[in-house]
Amino acid sequence: MSLWRQTGNQPEALKRAPKLSPLVSHLWAWFVDLNSERGNNGMQAMRITSGMMKDWCWATGNNPALWERTALRRLDARWMREVAK
Repeated sequence: MSLWRQTGNQPEALKRAPKLSPLVSHLWAWFVDLNSERGNNGMQAMRITSGMMKDWCWATGNNPALWERTALRRLDARWMREVAK
């Protein structure tokens, strides 16, 4: 998305990407927001912690349901696996 905004040219991968369902698109937006605040320990990125999620909820006014918090944790686990490659 950043490349698209900067160049005005939509990358092919984005053209082919499936659209997110409106029922879960907010989860992706939340994950992107949380991910932008992710810390690192000097060697690697750190997981999104419960404390970080609690602080994010307080700062944004969001109150994710249990299934949404579970989904955010799964997104985080997948992101961590991909970064570690």
